[in-house]
Amino acid sequence: MYKPLGGALHVEEGRTKIVYANPVTDIEELRDPALSLTAHCFQQWVDKDHEVRVTIAGGELFAVAIHAGSEAAHIDSRSDYGAHRYELVETPDDVRSGLKRYMSAFGLTCGVADFVISPDRRWTLLEVNPNGEWGWLAHHCDLPIGQAIADLLEQGRV
Repeated sequence: MYKPLGGALHVEEGRTKIVYANPVTDIEELRDPALSLTAHCFQQWVDKDHEVRVTIAGGELFAVAIHAGSEAAHIDSRSDYGAHRYELVETPDDVRSGLKRYMSAFGLTCGVADFVISPDRRWTLLEVNPNGEWGWLAHHCDLPIGQAIADLLEQGRV
């Protein structure tokens, strides 16, 4: 899979477009010498049943399953928000402790972790974004994420 490394917005022929994650269908494309001219993000495709986004605010974790209702959303959930179904889920203990170690190792207090959940229910971490989006999940799932972050700010922990 190819994912944009920085911002996903670009202008082409005077129109703003968004670059979503895309499968690399021709491995020969990876041998193109032009790829060495700039940074890229490639990840191995992981078969998925759904995704989970875990928003971390201090010691609180808010985990939401994102079930894609379209092929585009199955590849990159950002491409079709209208096709999602959301569900609050529990974060397994091993994932919770792994996130705690990760956040500590990078000196982070807040972040958003994206996981693929495979058909056999294995959790695979894709990335942790220290400035990830969480507002739409707080809205759809009535989660107090903003309050948890505000509490950390008031305590001087962010």
